[in-house]
Amino acid sequence: MKIRSKLLYLSAAVLLLVGALAGALLHHAARGRQLRSLANLGAAQLDAYTRLRTAPAGLLAAQGPLAPRLTRLQQQMRETLEALEAASREEARWAEQPLAEEQQDVHAIREACERWLREDVEPLAREAAQAPSDTPLSEAQWGALAAGFARKVEPRLAQAEREEQRTRAERTAINAGVVQLSRLLATLGPLVALAVLLALFAGVVYPLARGLRVLLAGARRVGAGKLDTELSLPGGDELAELAGAFSGMARGLRESLAAEVRAREAERQAVERALQHEGALLEEQVRARTAELEAANRQLCESFRQLKETQAQLLFADRLASVGMLAAGVAHEVNNPLSFVLGNLRFAREALAQGRALEEGERAELLEALGEAHVGADRVRLIVQDLKTFSRPQDARERPVDLREVLRVAVKMAGSELRHRAHVVEAYAEAPRVQGSEARLSQVFLNLLINAAQAISPGHPERHEVRIALHAVEGGACVEVSDTGTGIAQADLARIFDPFFTTKPVGSGTGLGLSVCHGIVSALGGRIEVQSEPGRGTTFRVTLPAASPAAEDAAASPEAALPGLPAAAAAAAAPGSQRLLVVDDEPAVGALVRRILGPHAHVTYAPSGAEALAQLASAAPFDVVLCDVMMPGMTGIELHGQVARQGFGQERAFVFMTGGALTAEVQHFLDRVPNPTLAKPFAPEPLLALLAPRA
Repeated sequence: MKIRSKLLYLSAAVLLLVGALAGALLHHAARGRQLRSLANLGAAQLDAYTRLRTAPAGLLAAQGPLAPRLTRLQQQMRETLEALEAASREEARWAEQPLAEEQQDVHAIREACERWLREDVEPLAREAAQAPSDTPLSEAQWGALAAGFARKVEPRLAQAEREEQRTRAERTAINAGVVQLSRLLATLGPLVALAVLLALFAGVVYPLARGLRVLLAGARRVGAGKLDTELSLPGGDELAELAGAFSGMARGLRESLAAEVRAREAERQAVERALQHEGALLEEQVRARTAELEAANRQLCESFRQLKETQAQLLFADRLASVGMLAAGVAHEVNNPLSFVLGNLRFAREALAQGRALEEGERAELLEALGEAHVGADRVRLIVQDLKTFSRPQDARERPVDLREVLRVAVKMAGSELRHRAHVVEAYAEAPRVQGSEARLSQVFLNLLINAAQAISPGHPERHEVRIALHAVEGGACVEVSDTGTGIAQADLARIFDPFFTTKPVGSGTGLGLSVCHGIVSALGGRIEVQSEPGRGTTFRVTLPAASPAAEDAAASPEAALPGLPAAAAAAAAPGSQRLLVVDDEPAVGALVRRILGPHAHVTYAPSGAEALAQLASAAPFDVVLCDVMMPGMTGIELHGQVARQGFGQERAFVFMTGGALTAEVQHFLDRVPNPTLAKPFAPEPLLALLAPRA
């Protein structure tokens, strides 16, 4: 017999048995539910009988006027009768058959109660209503009520209770039989299930497991490569057919494998030939592609270099544009001290030109005028030094920077724009130095100060304020530049750092300032934020990371400086004991050096690089070569290279002078060579230090 047939027969038998058991259980469960409901309804009827019997006694026990108590008695008894009739009707519905006799008993009880209420209670209630409210119930009245109740109502109640108790006893016996039968069916269910499982195991599972073991063993042999496996099972069921099909499959696999081996061998030989051909083509393509990539890489490097140059030029152009906007104010700052420098020098020259001995008062006044001229010239030197901070086109070297000094320079440079618009408040707390470029940070804060000034109309500086605050934050320092100007519209805040976006009138701004500031701060690992409210002002907040300990240590290490001794030691040197060559296209510089160092050394002046090269080639070696970097014709850099190439051995004696206007090429050269640099204008002390012995 087929496995499918066996399963069908067993399934049909199981369904029949399960259906029969389930039907019987459902029927007995419904019967039990019916009996429980009928029992509850019988209990409700017995309770109603009890309440009817005890109602008159409740009248005697109650307190208060008699008339209301009698009225409540009538109401309670009628409500109890209605509940009794409802329970009787519900019992008839659950019993699924008419209970005419019981309903007749209920009707008889209702008629008896109504008769008692009508004949005994209502007349008494009318008398109580006419009597005073505090008149009690007399013993005669109570006796008449009790006698009427016992004669008219009590016999009907007793008969109904007996009938109800007899009915409850019969239903209890029936419920016990239902419970016993349900238990028997619950016991037979597992036995029937066990019998079905045994039949299923004997007729289906065991033969199926035996056949599967045989098939599994054959599959493992085939999986191990034994394709000559043959399987056979007794009987004519599906497993026997599967075993025959499995054996046929193994034979087919043997034949297919042999054909596949032959085809793969032929394919392998064809692929080898194709690979050899394709390999040659691929090598040629790789060589061509490599050449294209190298060319593209060179072009990309060149484009990147041009982009970096353009970016640097843009930064420098924006920096110069900021300084250019302040040109009038810077000229004012220079002209003020320059006026009394020139006036005092003219006064001193005229006083000395008279050729007579000066009196003590005239001499003191002359010294005072020269002192004022020196102070004014020093002010001009400091202004030029501040301008040099902004004029270095490629000064992007990062080092630990003191933000207080950067802010001081920026405030000073923007002073001409600020003084007629607002009063400036500087609040600098202790803050760590940050890693960055002094020139580019100065450019950032100068742009922010100029923007703050231009947001305020000139004319009433006492009404407005520009506040620059510096304080430490976690991991760095924060600078806030606030103004009380016109503010920025909320719609423009999202675009305020976009290139070429400006809220100024046409011709008043390029729209690059804040974009450049954002780029510089972001490149330094910081962030720049803005808060603004139209009509109340704007605050820019720049947060920068602190310089690393390694950078602080590098900045604290001794840098290339002018070697030598203090001026007193240099002055003590033997007069004329050292030779010094001054190379500068400005004769006045040579004359100044000769005046200062003439008493201590033999000073030679060369107005050009070519003449200095001739002096170095023909004369005795010089101890110091004080050379200007930027000269027409042969520059100081070219002179240094010529001396090194021609083997004079004096390239280490060079000390370079610079006025500060350095190109990127010159700055790179000065950073690369070990020679010291002397910035113009210089005081006598650094010149005297040149004569000290050098290591």
